[in-house]
Amino acid sequence: MIGKQIEHILRPVADTDHSKAGAIEISGMSGAEKALVTAEVSRISSAPLVVVLPSMREVEIFTADLAFFSECSPEEAATLFPAYNILPYKSVS
Repeated sequence: MIGKQIEHILRPVADTDHSKAGAIEISGMSGAEKALVTAEVSRISSAPLVVVLPSMREVEIFTADLAFFSECSPEEAATLFPAYNILPYKSVS
Protein backbone atom coordinates (compact mmCIF):
# COMPACT_ATOMS: atom_id res chain seq x y z
CA MET A 1 0.00 0.00 0.00
CA ILE A 2 2.70 2.47 1.01
CA GLY A 3 4.80 1.47 -2.00
CA LYS A 4 1.94 2.30 -4.39
CA GLN A 5 1.42 5.70 -2.75
CA ILE A 6 5.11 6.51 -2.98
CA GLU A 7 5.22 5.31 -6.60
CA HIS A 8 2.29 7.62 -7.44
CA ILE A 9 4.23 10.57 -5.98
CA LEU A 10 7.59 9.66 -7.51
CA ARG A 11 6.46 8.47 -10.97
CA PRO A 12 6.80 11.98 -12.51
CA VAL A 13 10.40 12.13 -11.24
CA ALA A 14 11.19 8.68 -12.62
CA ASP A 15 9.60 9.43 -15.99
CA THR A 16 11.60 12.63 -16.51
CA ASP A 17 14.11 12.56 -19.37
CA HIS A 18 17.24 12.85 -17.22
CA SER A 19 19.50 13.42 -20.20
CA LYS A 20 17.81 16.79 -20.68
CA ALA A 21 16.76 17.59 -17.11
CA GLY A 22 20.09 16.92 -15.42
CA ALA A 23 20.19 15.98 -11.75
CA ILE A 24 17.11 15.87 -9.61
CA GLU A 25 17.51 16.55 -5.91
CA ILE A 26 15.18 15.09 -3.30
CA SER A 27 15.85 16.37 0.20
CA GLY A 28 14.21 16.96 3.56
CA MET A 29 13.86 13.33 4.59
CA SER A 30 15.04 11.75 7.79
CA GLY A 31 15.56 8.28 9.17
CA ALA A 32 14.43 5.35 7.07
CA GLU A 33 12.45 7.64 4.74
CA LYS A 34 15.65 8.22 2.73
CA ALA A 35 16.11 4.51 2.10
CA LEU A 36 12.43 3.89 1.36
CA VAL A 37 12.27 6.66 -1.26
CA THR A 38 15.62 5.59 -2.75
CA ALA A 39 14.43 1.98 -3.04
CA GLU A 40 11.20 3.07 -4.73
CA VAL A 41 12.94 5.44 -7.17
CA SER A 42 15.42 2.68 -8.01
CA ARG A 43 12.57 0.25 -8.62
CA ILE A 44 10.61 2.52 -10.98
CA SER A 45 13.49 4.25 -12.77
CA SER A 46 16.41 3.06 -14.85
CA ALA A 47 18.44 6.20 -14.13
CA PRO A 48 21.53 5.86 -11.93
CA LEU A 49 21.15 7.12 -8.37
CA VAL A 50 23.70 8.84 -6.15
CA VAL A 51 23.03 9.34 -2.46
CA VAL A 52 25.38 11.57 -0.46
CA LEU A 53 25.42 11.20 3.32
CA PRO A 54 27.45 13.19 5.89
CA SER A 55 29.07 10.33 7.83
CA MET A 56 29.98 6.66 7.57
CA ARG A 57 27.63 5.93 10.48
CA GLU A 58 24.72 7.31 8.45
CA VAL A 59 25.92 5.29 5.45
CA GLU A 60 25.80 2.08 7.51
CA ILE A 61 22.27 2.83 8.75
CA PHE A 62 21.08 3.89 5.28
CA THR A 63 22.55 0.77 3.64
CA ALA A 64 20.84 -1.52 6.15
CA ASP A 65 17.52 0.29 5.63
CA LEU A 66 17.94 0.23 1.85
CA ALA A 67 18.63 -3.51 1.92
CA PHE A 68 15.45 -4.01 3.96
CA PHE A 69 13.25 -2.01 1.57
CA SER A 70 14.95 -3.50 -1.52
CA GLU A 71 14.68 -7.03 -0.13
CA CYS A 72 18.35 -7.81 -0.76
CA SER A 73 21.64 -7.93 1.11
CA PRO A 74 23.43 -4.69 2.06
CA GLU A 75 26.21 -5.57 -0.38
CA GLU A 76 23.69 -5.80 -3.24
CA ALA A 77 21.78 -2.69 -2.14
CA ALA A 78 24.56 -0.12 -2.58
CA THR A 79 28.09 0.48 -3.78
CA LEU A 80 30.05 2.62 -1.35
CA PHE A 81 32.56 5.29 -2.25
CA PRO A 82 34.06 6.18 1.13
CA ALA A 83 35.55 9.58 1.88
CA TYR A 84 39.28 10.10 1.54
CA ASN A 85 39.42 12.10 4.80
CA ILE A 86 41.44 14.86 3.15
CA LEU A 87 41.07 18.35 4.51
CA PRO A 88 39.84 20.81 1.87
CA TYR A 89 42.90 23.07 2.17
CA LYS A 90 45.48 20.25 1.79
CA SER A 91 47.23 19.94 -1.54
CA VAL A 92 46.83 16.50 -3.09
CA SER A 93 49.16 15.61 -5.95
